[in-house]
Amino acid sequence: MTRSELVRNILKSNGHLRIDEIEAALDCFFKAFQDALSRGERVELRDFGVLSIRKRSARQARNPRTGQIVYIPEKKYLHFKMGKYLRQMINHSSS
Repeated sequence: MTRSELVRNILKSNGHLRIDEIEAALDCFFKAFQDALSRGERVELRDFGVLSIRKRSARQARNPRTGQIVYIPEKKYLHFKMGKYLRQMINHSSS
């Protein structure tokens, strides 16, 4: 689902909001996510899941084509852990 599809779905389910109001609310929502994650905080949405930043430590690897040893620096990545309700919805919908 893209951002514009999300806006259309919210508009369909809640007819009294305008598109620009929905987009402004989504901007605030995603900005709050970005700010919290950039500060190293975790974002927890009950029944949906938890977003957090984790570190992958620096390491040496080998280029498979040349066999040359390559240094890979430490980096951060986004980790998502599904909530119980979302996991149940996904698993039951595929049956």
